[in-house]
Amino acid sequence: MKHAQKMCTNLGQVDTVITFDLAIYTKAKQIQMKFPEEFSGTVLRLGGFHIALNFLSLLGKKFCSSGLEDFLIESGVYATGTASAIMKGKSYNRGIRAHKLAMEALFRLMWDAFIRWYASHAGDGEEHLVDEDAVISRRMQTRNNNEELQSYRATIAFSRFYSPVQN
Repeated sequence: MKHAQKMCTNLGQVDTVITFDLAIYTKAKQIQMKFPEEFSGTVLRLGGFHIALNFLSLLGKKFCSSGLEDFLIESGVYATGTASAIMKGKSYNRGIRAHKLAMEALFRLMWDAFIRWYASHAGDGEEHLVDEDAVISRRMQTRNNNEELQSYRATIAFSRFYSPVQN
């Protein structure tokens, strides 16, 4: 850390930004807290891989009671121990794959629900599916109290929260 500070000082930079992996980051943070005056201009960052793992663990915590882990196990995609590790953010590649699969499954369910709903209302003289997003938005706004939409509301709400997180 002192070497990085010296390099930044030689380059005329006031602050020093250093990125570490998790193990070294924790030690560096302890040193920074122990000597706050000496490292006041030093910004320590956790590496991108560990940030991604942390984000996967946050997704696991957020959706722990949603049935996502059961979905991964009962669909035969992952075994019990692996699904548990994914929900804790311990496996990057498997976690990314699991969340992509879950997002795809939710989109398919939502699309099937929309197609069934649209087929039941297609004959009322309204436009056909040309601009799908505009039609979906208009239908959702004008028929917000429709019983059929109410039955799909939980799936759609979950999917609307889950999908932007994945992109």
